[in-house]
Amino acid sequence: MPRNTLRASLLTSMICGVTAFAAEDAPTSPKSNADWTVDDVLSFERASDFRVSPDCRWALWVKSVPDKDKNEWVSHLFLSSLTGGKEVQLTRGGGGCSSPRWSPDSQLIAFLSSRPHPKDKPDDKEKTGVWLINPFGGEPWPLTDGERAVLALNWADTNNIIYTAQ
Repeated sequence: MPRNTLRASLLTSMICGVTAFAAEDAPTSPKSNADWTVDDVLSFERASDFRVSPDCRWALWVKSVPDKDKNEWVSHLFLSSLTGGKEVQLTRGGGGCSSPRWSPDSQLIAFLSSRPHPKDKPDDKEKTGVWLINPFGGEPWPLTDGERAVLALNWADTNNIIYTAQ
């Protein structure tokens, strides 16, 4: 079976399994929907942008949680093992993360973030840039330092990333 087909099948199976599990445990009383408040809806955590590593051992995903003090969502990268029960939070801090992409050799992850660039001055305006992180340890480092915010990215090959900016 081709690798991309295997990944798609695995991801579909994971999503179907989670959906079936959630439906199985869902309360059946009509009153349960009335118990939700506006605060409940606005304060839920969400998972998105799932990516299976090229070696099919890890699932990379984005967890978003509301930050009531800033009145915004903050998103961070997580890794979940597909061969064991391990889960690792890769990023922390105030700058959100999005659009994670595995390198073709599974050795790096590129993602978009509005976190402060190490060379920025405190009064510099935050802009979204491309960052890299080793999924097996260490701090992320910036790849771009342009005048414009980056909108999208993808790996061209193991050593090259293509991105678009405003």
